[in-house]
Order: sequence, then C-alpha cells, then structure tokens
Amino acid sequence: MVETRKCPLCGGTMVKAKGETLKSSVVPPWKSKLQGWTTPGVGAEVWLCIDCGVVLHYVKADDLKVLKEEFETLNAEGKE
Repeated sequence: MVETRKCPLCGGTMVKAKGETLKSSVVPPWKSKLQGWTTPGVGAEVWLCIDCGVVLHYVKADDLKVLKEEFETLNAEGKE
C-alpha cells in the first residue's frame, strides 16, 4: 500500500516518494544536536502531489521533536 496524505497546497493526494532528502540540504539555522561529522543535517521524507505536482520535504517525526525542543529553548533564552 502506498502512503498518502493531503496536499496542503491544492488539497489533492500526496504520495511518499522512495528515498530521503540528503541530510546536508536540510539544516536548521542554529547548531543542532542532530548535526555532526557524519550527520550534517536533518532527516526528511519526500512527498509529491499527484494532482498539482508540488514536491515537499517533511522532517522525520523524531528529528522534528528534537528541533522543536531546541527552538523553544532558544526562543525562551531570547535567541533566534
């Protein structure tokens, strides 16, 4: 079965593409504990809309949790 989700742009059907985005292309604007010598960025999944053709990258749930916690900490400290 193919994983699907609703396209946020057109409301059509998005399907999960095979593979992942290169981690080096998805990097938060702060130094994250997700980054290191062997993992230069954040893991993201690629989804494509079969109705409008848009291709979107969604950060993996585990990485998103870490990024959200880091962002909230930075925001509370007054850094952006």
